[in-house]
Amino acid sequence: MKVVTLLEKLRNRINKELPKKTLIGDININDAEFAFLIDYFKRRFKMMTTSDLRCISDPLLAVALVQIGIKYYDGNYWSHVDDILGIKLNPSTHRRWLGESFILTLKKNGKYIFDETEKVNSILFHCFVSDYYSRGLFEFLFDYYRIDLERDLTRNTKDAMLALMETIKRKSELSDREADNEIYGNASSRAYRLRKHTLIAIGAFPIPGRVKMRRMLRLIDRCFWEQLKPKNPVSRLTKRFNEWQDESDSFKSEYERTYRSGGYSNGRKRFSSPYIFCSLREVCFNLILPAQLIKEEDYPGLVWEVCTDKQAYTIDAITYQAVTSLKTEKAEMPIDHAELFGEITVVLKNYDRIVRKFPKIEPDNIRFFDKDGDFSYKLILGEMYAFTKINETPISAALIDNEPVGAFVRSYFDFQEGDLVILPGNKSMAVGESYSEGLMQRGLMKNSYVYKETEEIQIFNNPPTLLLTIAASRLAGTSVEINNKRYNLLDNRVTLFDILNRSDNKGILLYLDEWECEKDGIYQIVVDVPNDRKIRNWKYALINGFSIEFEDAPYIFEQRATITFSESHKVKPLTDDIESIRGENSFNFSISENDYIVFEVETNEYSLKIYTIVPVLKWSLDNELWRIMEPKDIWHTDFPNKVYFKFPENKLRLSMDESIEDYVENEDEIRERVYDKNKTLGIFECDLTRFKSWLDRDRIVHYVYFSSGSRIKPFMKVFSKSVISNYLIKADFNQNILIGEFDIIGQAEYFVDITFLHDRTNIAIKQPIINGRVESICDLRSGLYQIVIFEVDQDESGFGGIVYLPLDTYEQDLINPNDLSGKSLNLRCIKKMSDNNVNLLFNTDYSIANLRKIDNNSYTGQMNILTPFGGRPAPFKVRIEFPDLNNLTRIVVAFWDDEEEGWLEFLYDSKWRAIVKKEDAKLRRGEKYRRYSVIYPDEFIYYVTIN
Repeated sequence: MKVVTLLEKLRNRINKELPKKTLIGDININDAEFAFLIDYFKRRFKMMTTSDLRCISDPLLAVALVQIGIKYYDGNYWSHVDDILGIKLNPSTHRRWLGESFILTLKKNGKYIFDETEKVNSILFHCFVSDYYSRGLFEFLFDYYRIDLERDLTRNTKDAMLALMETIKRKSELSDREADNEIYGNASSRAYRLRKHTLIAIGAFPIPGRVKMRRMLRLIDRCFWEQLKPKNPVSRLTKRFNEWQDESDSFKSEYERTYRSGGYSNGRKRFSSPYIFCSLREVCFNLILPAQLIKEEDYPGLVWEVCTDKQAYTIDAITYQAVTSLKTEKAEMPIDHAELFGEITVVLKNYDRIVRKFPKIEPDNIRFFDKDGDFSYKLILGEMYAFTKINETPISAALIDNEPVGAFVRSYFDFQEGDLVILPGNKSMAVGESYSEGLMQRGLMKNSYVYKETEEIQIFNNPPTLLLTIAASRLAGTSVEINNKRYNLLDNRVTLFDILNRSDNKGILLYLDEWECEKDGIYQIVVDVPNDRKIRNWKYALINGFSIEFEDAPYIFEQRATITFSESHKVKPLTDDIESIRGENSFNFSISENDYIVFEVETNEYSLKIYTIVPVLKWSLDNELWRIMEPKDIWHTDFPNKVYFKFPENKLRLSMDESIEDYVENEDEIRERVYDKNKTLGIFECDLTRFKSWLDRDRIVHYVYFSSGSRIKPFMKVFSKSVISNYLIKADFNQNILIGEFDIIGQAEYFVDITFLHDRTNIAIKQPIINGRVESICDLRSGLYQIVIFEVDQDESGFGGIVYLPLDTYEQDLINPNDLSGKSLNLRCIKKMSDNNVNLLFNTDYSIANLRKIDNNSYTGQMNILTPFGGRPAPFKVRIEFPDLNNLTRIVVAFWDDEEEGWLEFLYDSKWRAIVKKEDAKLRRGEKYRRYSVIYPDEFIYYVTIN
């Protein structure tokens, strides 16, 4: 076997990746590898100057030249090379040798050559864009995003992308000065201008170029609307994007302007077709003519032509230059009250030729608007307004208020799922346009049930409304039975209406509080329709005024929860592990494997057993064993085919970190999948097959994220290369045994070299790690030990055999536990003894100094604290104990309390990731319960490093 150096390991990786990459700069190089490359570059250049071989094909040298451009190019390339080499390069010899070697390497490896006579531009071409000028690229794309796409990525169609690529191609044919003047309008933008070689690199490879553009635009879009930036970025351009977004004045000003003006409207509302806008306060209406991208040949004589059922209007269209083409300014015109309910048509014309025709606004006797005043054809959840003619008032349980305003009636709604509106003319509309026969959802307590024998009965906190759909000819003979009491349907108050697109059926609303169903209890309703075999049978429990709230829910990777009930109801938990909060109708509890918690609720006439589903994220790999904490880090070959979730939403999204440089066959593919809940089973079944194809062995780690709504959490960490996730070096000074324990994510064979650095004594050479452990008998001394870990791999030289690849190097100061004078302990984390997956991390630095021995395994010391904000609270006295003297990295800590006159355990504050002496007295009891954990010595252990 041979030992491969880190430089050889890097060379092997570059040779392996080079054929797969379009540009040499797409090979990711980390800081440590860059240092190796620069060292190699210096030695290679020295060989050029001292030998007759001036021009060579060398991928390592080519990558070094490109990486220098990536990191340092700011308008000048060779001056940075001079600085690295420490000499002034001769243009006719030194620069020519390096440039010709680069071109030769490109030829030998079949890579694109920008221009053989332009050596620097050929190098810069393979950089794609330097770190310095990446800001110009992001500014250019942000201009396209905000001007051409109006911050709406759905407008980035195939035609729009082709127009963008055509613009890039056209600008690449201009001089740098001409391109600057076209793209940028101010000096500060020009300081980070988009360089010609970047434009050419995008245009030379259209598919990879479009992939990069789309991915950058997706990053911009998510960051703008969802405030989501890539976490733990690996690729260079993704890192540069994060930096640009933090520093970009144009991004910040556009963001502030959009959100200050309320333009965000549900996240990303944008209109491409004309629509009606209502100023809700003044009650005046305008037709909005949104901005349009047009071809330059359509520019002369461009006008808007608007026709209402009263008259025609012509409005001049004003244009300005966008990134890819011309664009019309947004225009608007007032709509007279007499025109509001009529038909409106709009076309954009160039003299007599129609440039663009838009869908017409159909005539109607009601106009709906959202809370911002924008016209809507559909009913949406939340606030809405409607305008009708006088004496034509809509009917709905969602109706909050209506009032006459001039020639109209203005109605205000607050829509919930399942609501409907009966319109003037007896027609109707439903939220979501679906009519679901049965109990309407207003007052429904979702995820809470009464169980009667084996039957699950839904709960309402006010008398519900029953929706029926019955043929008009059968209404007269229909009967309703409520708790064995029979009624004729039409004898009591009902509301009849027409159902949209169902001319044969009538809709019927039964307000059950008017059918003697207003008291607490369980009700069963059976509807019998003549000559109709459909079973209409519903059962529900009514607890008037009852409410349930889980504080700070949903619970994602959390172990504790708090539930609060309405004050007017007496509630009793039916399990012993639920803790009542004094003075409140609230309870704390630990989240268990059960999906629900059980309480008994006393009403005026009944005592009901309530089952309430806890809004927590649970996951499983087999749909049997369910977990609530994050999964362990996994090896890529162990990546599951499926994962199951329980979560109180109907949709969730899983995504994988994606680098701008990653190659995919489908340029439109986004590395995410959206899953719908199986409502019958109440779970999500997520197929991860596609995710497996996204696992790139060239990257060390991939992150899978869980998201729902605006919440996003890292879910799974997947390693594609061997990684030491945790290690422990300890010594048994009594037995003279050095022990290493390693948590290795990977499936290779692993070996260690161990050296005592004081005199370079070799303790172990290529000793195998067996089951994550090595033991070496040696003459142990206090001091610094070096441990080098290797993994075994196949020799790719073509001669067979295996090689040792260096994986990681650690240095550990081992101390005789009988003498810790002069040492200090730095707290790393806290772990739960019963579950090693529970890691309590710190955002604050803690160190314990001035150690004084009390007995065989106990010391006192001084706790020093450095907060994330630079604060240094006064040091205080602590006591530490070593449960195992052979492992000094695990301790128990307590602090001295003057009031109690004794040693007390710290509390862990999960919000600030810190240890504290006492709870914040201002917090409510439920929040204290979820936020603080006592670090009991029989449950938790502190992990430290010794200095």
